[in-house]
This record gives sequence, structure tokens and C-alpha cells, in this order.
Amino acid sequence: MSAVTDTPIESAKPRKLALGLILCAILSNVSYSIMWNSVVVALPHMQGQFAATKDQVAWVMIAYLLGSGIATSVIGWFSSRFGRKRVFCSALALFCVSLVGCGVATSMEEMVFWRLVQGLAGAPMVPLTQILVVNAFPPEQHSRATSIWAFGFISANLFSPVLAGNIIASLGWEWIFLIILPFSLLALVWSFFVVPDTEPSGEKLDWFGFMTLILAVGALQVGLARGERLGWGDSVEVLILLSCAGFFLYWFLVHTIGKPNTFVDTKLFRSRNFSLGLTFIFLIGVVLYLPMFFLPLMLRDVADYPPEAIGNILMSRGAGTVCTLLLVGFLRDRVEPKLLVTIGLLMAAGPTWFMARWSVDVDPGQVIMANFFQGLSAGFIWAPVNKLALGDLRDAAQDKGYALFYLVFDIGNAIGTAAFITFWTHYAAINRAWISESVTPYSDTWRQSGLLDDGENLGLIADEMTRQAAVIAFNNCYFAMGVILIALIPLLLLFKTGKEPNH
Repeated sequence: MSAVTDTPIESAKPRKLALGLILCAILSNVSYSIMWNSVVVALPHMQGQFAATKDQVAWVMIAYLLGSGIATSVIGWFSSRFGRKRVFCSALALFCVSLVGCGVATSMEEMVFWRLVQGLAGAPMVPLTQILVVNAFPPEQHSRATSIWAFGFISANLFSPVLAGNIIASLGWEWIFLIILPFSLLALVWSFFVVPDTEPSGEKLDWFGFMTLILAVGALQVGLARGERLGWGDSVEVLILLSCAGFFLYWFLVHTIGKPNTFVDTKLFRSRNFSLGLTFIFLIGVVLYLPMFFLPLMLRDVADYPPEAIGNILMSRGAGTVCTLLLVGFLRDRVEPKLLVTIGLLMAAGPTWFMARWSVDVDPGQVIMANFFQGLSAGFIWAPVNKLALGDLRDAAQDKGYALFYLVFDIGNAIGTAAFITFWTHYAAINRAWISESVTPYSDTWRQSGLLDDGENLGLIADEMTRQAAVIAFNNCYFAMGVILIALIPLLLLFKTGKEPNH
């Protein structure tokens, strides 16, 4: 089959083919987007069913992020090496299998495994569907094609939390995976007929560099996630994991620095903006999307919100992002990128000050407003940071730059989730011990109340102490997020806004 762009879009056959590609892309994007946004609503219910702690259920997100980061970093090579159609159809098929695996998982270990597979399979669908849709149109209509592609992606992001909340309330959390399966299967079958193939190339991948980097990140991730539970330096397991992370990172650096044709092209770091951009996007990954993970757990465990209410509240973030994307699309070439990013950081950090003051009786309106403004912030941050970090790379280096950029973001997101869950677990335990010190029969207030004389009251008091300790720990996490976001603003001053020599 010839490339779609070889024939004018006005002829009947290419037009039908373009419509078929658009339908295939939208179905794939909707499936992927719903999975990304729906699972956070289901986390409290998974935690209860699997009798898991928060640091254990966090791996449902961490595994997905790790899989996504790994796949994103090598999707360009796989597409060139095996052909776009083979890679896209394989990713869709594996994504369908992962949906079934997640839907029928009976343990946390099974769920984490299938979420890792889902991240590996789902990540390639986003860039490949965009390429497919854009190539279905002539060059002068590429902006229109990108808008069509983005419509399905953004719409699914907007409505998926509400959909997930109602599915969980009516059918159970397993159905957020199973109900998407027919759409994914339809996209898979459709793709066999409409996706054009590309000729495979003989391009080689630096497997040693790739594997040592991934193993270093994986060992560090597991070590951070298990450190608090196992006692850090007192645990042989944690020490081994952190030592392995250092070992693999050392060999990655020895293998990469100063050598050609490695997994990470060190020539990219000759660009000052790119080097700064990787640091910046890593820290953004650490904190920007953490509220999406923390809010459902807090609203369910602390404030006792039903799943449909949590879904409705989380929709406000998507609404904020949609509003900003429309505005930033207009401002992107008219306003200095550093100014837009500064506005975005302030919009993200501002709500954390209010979130750090929430109580167990937090009002839904407060959560909606905080979530909406943080959704607004994402649009102000993403496109301008991309422009700052990647704008001065040549076309030949941009593909590698983009792959490394998003790999670093996913790693930051995964490490941030593990680190902040550890932070939360630590302070929840400290707060619980601190509160319990005042609940004693030796206190005149408690002795006179008589509440400690009733066994049933003791259980209620213990539950309330746990809730209060948990919400204080959440508040500490939100405050720390805000501090990191504000601290990123001075880093923007180091970016050059003029054109650097291309690399």
C-alpha cells in the first residue's frame, strides 16, 4: 500500500482511507486516555479488595509509568526497525490482552504486572496515532489533522473520570478495564485494513545502554518504594536494590559518555536548554500529577466520598486543561515561553497552599476549584517547556531528544509517586503517634468524658485518630509539592531565549 500522502486527499479513495485512519486513531486514543484517567478513581477500591497499603497500591500507577517510559524511549526504533503497522497492531493487541489481565486480576501482584504490560503497550499508541492521522492529510492540512487527533484524546481525558466513577459505582472497578475492551478490539481489527505500513530499516539499538539505564531506574524505584516499610539502612533488600541502582547507572555512564551511537546521544547535551529542560521536566514529573493520585485516596479514605462523586470532582482537572490548551495555542507564538511556564507553575502551586489546610470534612467545591486550577497549569507548562527544551535541536536530533525528554518525565513521575507515598506513610505514622499521646485516661478531659470506658467508643476514636493523622500527612505532601513548584521558577532564568547553535 502506498503512503497516504502520495495521493491527493481530494480523491475518493484517499478520503475514505483518511476517515478510516481517523476513526482508528480516535478509538485507540479513547481507550488509552480512559485507562490513564480512570484507574486513579479505582485505586481506593483496589486497595480495599486486595487488602493493600497505600505504598502497595501506588505500584498500580508506578508500574504503568515505568512501562510507558520504557516504551516511549524506544518506540522510534521499533517503528523504524519493524514497520509502523506491525508495531501499532502489536501494541493494540497487547493492550487488549492487558485489559483482560487487569480486569480479572485476583492479587496486587497480578494487577501490577498487567499494568506494567499496559504501560508498555499503551504508550506507543499516542505518538503513532498522531503520525497516522497527520500522514493521512496533505502538508497544508497537518494543523487540521492534529486538531482532529487531539479532539478524541482530550475529550476522553475530560470525561473518563466521570465515566469511571459511575462504572465503579454500578458494576465494580474491574469493569473500567473490561468495558473498554470492545472498543480496543474494534480499533485492532480496523487497523489491519487502514493503517499503511512502512519499510523496515536495519537501524540498530544500543541494547546495553538501554538495559543498564532501565535496570538502574527500576532498582532505584523499588528501593524507594520499599525503603520506608523495610527500614531503609536496616534492610538488606533495600541496600541491595540501591546498590544495584548505583552499579547499573555507573555502567550506563561508562558505556555512554564520549562514545558514538549509544542509547542516549551525548551530543544532545551540548544544548544548554536541552540539559536544563531534562532537569526541569524531571522535577515537573515528580510533583505536577501527584494530586491525580493522592486526591482519590484522600477523598475515599479520609472524607468517605462515593466513587461517582470522586469521578465528577476529578473531571474538573480535565476541564481546566482543555481551557488552557485553547488559550496557549493562541499565546504560544506571541508570549515569551518562560512567562507562560511561570504562570503555569504559580497556578499549580497556588492551590497546594489551600490543599495543605484541608480537613477531613473538605468541601467538594474546594477540591473542584483546586483541581481545575491545576488542570489550567498543565497547559501553560507543557507546550512552552517543550519549546524551551527542544526548540533549538536539529530535525535529526529532535526524535532522540523527544524520546529522552518524555522518558525523563515518566521516570520523574514514577520516582515522585514512590517518594511521596513514602513521605506520606512516614508522616501518617508520626502524626498517629503524636495524636494518640493526648488520648489517655490520665488526661482530665478524656477521663471526665467517659468515652474511654466504652470498648465501642475506643474503636471509633482509633479510626478518627487514623483519619486525622492521614489528612495531616496529605497536607504535608501538598505543601511539599507547592514548595518544589515555586522553587522551579528561578530555574527558568537559566534558559536562553535566543537561538543557540543547532546540534
